[in-house]
Amino acid sequence: MQGALFDVSATGTLTVVGTDGKRLAVSTTACEVLGTPSQVIVPGTVLPLISNMTGEFITIEFTEKNMRCLNETTAFSTKLIEGNFPNYQQVIPKSFTHSIELDVPEFISKLSLSESILNGNSFVTITLTRDRLSLHAISTDIGETNDEMIISLDIDEPIVICVTPEFFSQALRVVNDENVTLKLSNGVMPMMFEHNDSTIGVVMPLRNG
Repeated sequence: MQGALFDVSATGTLTVVGTDGKRLAVSTTACEVLGTPSQVIVPGTVLPLISNMTGEFITIEFTEKNMRCLNETTAFSTKLIEGNFPNYQQVIPKSFTHSIELDVPEFISKLSLSESILNGNSFVTITLTRDRLSLHAISTDIGETNDEMIISLDIDEPIVICVTPEFFSQALRVVNDENVTLKLSNGVMPMMFEHNDSTIGVVMPLRNG
């Protein structure tokens, strides 16, 4: 990810959006807006610096070409990226057919087991039934894994999804809670993770399963 969108709204929210074309991460937080609402593209390399800033509040200032972040102990500046960020709202489906409540620690644990035998070019097949989420991964070098967890889903036919497991686990590791909602319609359309009514990630399934 080269750059992240900082979308400051007039209603007092800061939405940070990052994408690599295969997945979308979204984080929204309340803020006090002093000045004109704006959209700017921030270099992805400075995001860890912002996340590591301590303190209750962080002040972010924008000029036409630069951004400055500061708190009680730290301050730094960076140049903004010129250009237009993709319209992330178009990537997020307006509605979904199905919704699943997932236990975050359990799901991450099972994804990690699948990741442990795969290389970066492999995928996990997830099969959803009315009461089970099953994960199946195959490695030509190590073997295969099969795991499952209990869910509740109102469907008549199984839904099969092929995903890159790290895309799921990376999205879920930012959730400071035991549960998250996975919304989907089928095995080929984008899926969305939602927490506290806010989008935290959109993942596109693979089509080679």
